[in-house]
Amino acid sequence: MSQPFQPFQRSTIQCSSLSFSYPQSAAPLFSDITFTLSKGWTAVLGDNGIGKTTLMRVVTGDLHPSAGSVAPDPADVVSYYCEQRIDMPPLGIDAFCDDWSPETLSIRRLLGIGDDWPYRYGTLSGGEAKRLQIACALSGRPDLLVLDEPTNHVDEPTRHAIVTALRGYRGIGVIVSHDPGLIDAVCGQCLWLRRRHIGGVNVTVAETYPGNYTYSAERIRNADSHDDREMERARADRMRLSAARDQRFRAVQHAEAIKRKAGFRIDPHDHDALDRRKGAKATSVDGHSTRSYAGMEGRLNRARRRVETMSTAAQRYDGDIWFLNSVSGHGELMRLEPGTIMFGEDHAGTGDANPDARALSAAGAAAVNATTGTDTSTDTGTDTDTDTDTGTDTRTDTRTDTGTDTGTGDDRPDDCGEYARLIIDGQRSEERRHDGQPGDGQGGAGDGRGGDATTPPGGVNGDGVNGADGRHPIGLRTPMLSVGPHDHIGVSGPNGLGKTTLINRLLQSAADVPKLVIDQTLPPDSGGRTLARLRGLRPESRSRVMNAYAQLNSDPDRLLDGQGNGEPSPGELRKLLLCLGIVDEPQLIVMDEPTNHLDLGSKKALAAALRDFTGAVILVSHEGWFLDAATDIRWTIDRP
Repeated sequence: MSQPFQPFQRSTIQCSSLSFSYPQSAAPLFSDITFTLSKGWTAVLGDNGIGKTTLMRVVTGDLHPSAGSVAPDPADVVSYYCEQRIDMPPLGIDAFCDDWSPETLSIRRLLGIGDDWPYRYGTLSGGEAKRLQIACALSGRPDLLVLDEPTNHVDEPTRHAIVTALRGYRGIGVIVSHDPGLIDAVCGQCLWLRRRHIGGVNVTVAETYPGNYTYSAERIRNADSHDDREMERARADRMRLSAARDQRFRAVQHAEAIKRKAGFRIDPHDHDALDRRKGAKATSVDGHSTRSYAGMEGRLNRARRRVETMSTAAQRYDGDIWFLNSVSGHGELMRLEPGTIMFGEDHAGTGDANPDARALSAAGAAAVNATTGTDTSTDTGTDTDTDTDTGTDTRTDTRTDTGTDTGTGDDRPDDCGEYARLIIDGQRSEERRHDGQPGDGQGGAGDGRGGDATTPPGGVNGDGVNGADGRHPIGLRTPMLSVGPHDHIGVSGPNGLGKTTLINRLLQSAADVPKLVIDQTLPPDSGGRTLARLRGLRPESRSRVMNAYAQLNSDPDRLLDGQGNGEPSPGELRKLLLCLGIVDEPQLIVMDEPTNHLDLGSKKALAAALRDFTGAVILVSHEGWFLDAATDIRWTIDRP
């Protein structure tokens, strides 16, 4: 049954002097924030944990502000909040199943939504789940639509399709995102939540700019530079006046000393001389010095107040983090023989048939648990890794085989379906230094480097996202794959072609070494378990973790004091999991979509840390620049 088309009822939403505090927080998350949302798309930007999601929850009525108002009342506005998480079916999925209106059919076509997707949500890849999430949100045609990180998990063709679909929305739209390209393509207004330093403390402020990300970011840089120059001038003026005040004070002291000495030379009985000395006080140098000193003190106080009330951008800590790790003595950490991985077999018994199912296999889950469980270190001074995977050391050649697949690995005939293929870019591996350390990640490469930057065969066309025939491959064919102790490997390719399945299979063969494995979608209780592990660390270990966490421009005090809702934001959680890995001193790092939820500064810091890591790294990502910065070998999974 089709839903009748509903025109949008609201044209603006006014938020006035909004403040919000979580019950367990000592300080408000934000206070006295005022802004207006109008028809069209507004981007909400800011660092991880600054309160973007909470603010939008207040606007939609899911949370009540501590002070301030939203007009019209959220209860009178048809709103839809499309959250970051994709582990649960989206709101309105049942209505979407029954909606075959022309508007919704167009959305289905643009986003390449399969008719059976709503009925098998648990088997969809991360990118497919995100597309269905957005399709459900758009098809409801709400007055207010908030999309929280809509391009997480998606490949480049899907990202372009999402942009096209969002441009057709005619209500009040809000995009909470760290994706500059998306914001530039869609948004006409940017609302920045920023930390400003005022009166010796940092406060959260909201600044609205017309235009897209590029325009508003440039205006912010110019404004911050102007504020810094004004602050330097104000401080210089304060220092100049302070020095002048000190000089006048010394003049007053000198005059007083002369007066005291002069008084001793006058005969107490010489009343005429004493009267002359008293009359000279108002016109002599010492009287002028006193008045001048008093006036200078007033000017200095005004200069101090000006410095104290000026606002400048709070100091950022987009620094470098590093891992203390020993290089593995294994000649080979992972090995996969040539063959075919049939989709569905890798998740036997789990009910996950999709190649990019969002949960890691048992081997991967064990590694994740090792990084988020309870600290098992003892008073010996060593933080021990709890990973129990029992891969074997084969001591074979550590170079990745770039040969072709010579077999299918099963008895199925070739014509029963199509297979995705894995292409190894061996060119960049030649740039590795002779000492076996990763290269600098710079320089050119073959087609494997930019697999997500161009449209793959059967990818996006004018009609949306889909394969050439609308079907998924039934398996992934691979050559022999070998991961050495220093290899930095980036895995890329369109959604649904088996990237996560490949990682699962590799983890099953991993050697028994300390490892850090972070999946693209974490269980709902990950935040609480991770914080519990952090608080259970010994002080010196916790200090190492928090120092690294601060370098990713996050507030350790806010995290440890339980500010916010008692749970870290998705971006804060990923940063914390990474920093906890420092304690475990891993020799192998595996991360699936590591840039999801992270602000741009944190992405750059993470890329630098992984680039300099001396152990092995495997990264799955749709962000080509990130893979280029952190890895020097590219594995690209492509359509048949």
